[in-house]
Amino acid sequence: MSLVRIAARYCLCEALKGKTSVGENVQDSAFGALNFNEDGLPETSQDQPFLTVYTDEADMQARGNSLELLGQADTKIYFEWGITSSMSVKDNETGEAVIVQDIPVTDANMEFKLDLIGREILNALSDTRDPYVKMFRELLIGVTSFKKGRIANEQDGLRLAAHQFELKCMLLEEPRTGAEVLSNPFGELFELMQASDDPSIAAKADLMRAALEPDAPPLDVFRMENGMHPDQIQTLGLNEVAQDG
Repeated sequence: MSLVRIAARYCLCEALKGKTSVGENVQDSAFGALNFNEDGLPETSQDQPFLTVYTDEADMQARGNSLELLGQADTKIYFEWGITSSMSVKDNETGEAVIVQDIPVTDANMEFKLDLIGREILNALSDTRDPYVKMFRELLIGVTSFKKGRIANEQDGLRLAAHQFELKCMLLEEPRTGAEVLSNPFGELFELMQASDDPSIAAKADLMRAALEPDAPPLDVFRMENGMHPDQIQTLGLNEVAQDG
């Protein structure tokens, strides 16, 4: 539904890859990364420390009877990251299971690592030298609220702990369909996506660009954006104006 939300998630994931203790395991909307079983207990499908970014509900103001341009979006963006007691490495000298070198797997150390990752996330998203951070900030109008949560569970001897940031923010309105010039940061973003080594990313950029460049005359684009019927266009005499032009 929203190209702005797609762009925001993509920019955030790319900005965070390799910048925290989860390494490259940063995923866009990985719904199985952290969920709840039938007993209401948290569980994960991941086999290494993970970070996932997803968007939830958004509140947008419609313009008249148009569904094309929905205005600025009050959106919730979630960052969830977690580890389990099995996500350990072997100390080469002692043979002990450790979270990182010299830090054994204990509840306190798992919590330490999660808090550390949270700070690494904030550090990464504050680095405006990164092109993806820059583009996300161009999509971001302002932050309304910021919350942090914690989830923990132990089942069959396996301990799981996870943290969550809930960022409630105002994002830009959707880019205008049929516009001759793409609004920032979409032009730069599409170029980076189409240059990706992942063909699926390049394909997504093509589909997003196509959604903004419909194969329709400018008058039809105007009619769709304003939720107008062709009869209304004719009544207003806009057909004749377009033909004279």
